[in-house]
Amino acid sequence: MPLNLTPVEEEIVFLKAINELIDSLVNFEMLSLHGNDPDSKILFTTRTHQRFFNIALVDLLSRADKRAPVRQMSYLYALREISNQPNFSIDNSVASLQLATNTFIEWLE
Repeated sequence: MPLNLTPVEEEIVFLKAINELIDSLVNFEMLSLHGNDPDSKILFTTRTHQRFFNIALVDLLSRADKRAPVRQMSYLYALREISNQPNFSIDNSVASLQLATNTFIEWLE
């Protein structure tokens, strides 16, 4: 039986899922930084970590699980929607999320 979530509850579910996906992608157990900005390089510590990263990135770019109590849309689309019409923005606190989301989407395109 599907849950009927409010927009705020759905935003929370998506943000938690997206946060967990990003945490699994970006961590110092899998990645190592080399060099200094702006010439830094990020390398995977092992080939297994690189493969896991690719799988987790596909998860981030895919739709939410059909069993999830949220609308069926990609996590990236949900993140864009949340950053454009947030329920929790105070004094434009969502600005950093909007910039990061738009930059990431532009990079992917």
